[in-house]
Amino acid sequence: MVTEARRTRDLIFVIGAPGAGKGTLCKMLAEANNVDHLSLGDLLRQTVSSPNADQLIAGCIHRGELLPTHILHELLYHRVAQPVSSTASRPLLLDGFPRRLDQAREFEAVASTRTGATLLIISGAGG
Repeated sequence: MVTEARRTRDLIFVIGAPGAGKGTLCKMLAEANNVDHLSLGDLLRQTVSSPNADQLIAGCIHRGELLPTHILHELLYHRVAQPVSSTASRPLLLDGFPRRLDQAREFEAVASTRTGATLLIISGAGG
């Protein structure tokens, strides 16, 4: 379970279909607006490639399954709540999360007291 912590930073959720350009959009927005970017896909790939990778997480990823919401929230919360640089006060673009409505609702319930206002950007399909 996520433990109580101090207020962290503003989150900007960027969601859209696979291949819609979320990562490209986030890179451009991050550079142009002095904000940080965290890709859920990159975070999961990094987690799975670790020598001490959690086997439940690795198994879900290798089978192409979505992670259980509570595990996904733990990964995200620890990355968002404990920035590793002097950019801790900058807004964070969160690319690829949530993927389901239940994830959004649960994350809002858990994180709303620790993060600033959130903005939702929906990236449409390319083409």
